[in-house]
Amino acid sequence: MSEPAEAPEAAYAAFQWVSLLRAGDFSTAWATMTPTLRLAITQLWITASPEILDTVDDRDLLAAELAQPPPPVMLLGKISVASQSGRFEG
Repeated sequence: MSEPAEAPEAAYAAFQWVSLLRAGDFSTAWATMTPTLRLAITQLWITASPEILDTVDDRDLLAAELAQPPPPVMLLGKISVASQSGRFEG
């Protein structure tokens, strides 16, 4: 994929983020996400992972902790698969 010559700031940021994922640099991609997006992704992962739902008392607290950089190890593979397939699974 080549870099766009003239792109609006948001489109360029999205291009850079996808490039990080394709390069396997999930830690940097995670750090460049907004805190709200990281929180949403961790909440989605927790909800899609029934084995976790049975072991935690406070899902919101867990999601908030996991949403901080660096990315949680257990999410790295999920982010990779989701970036390739367009689907996020537990």
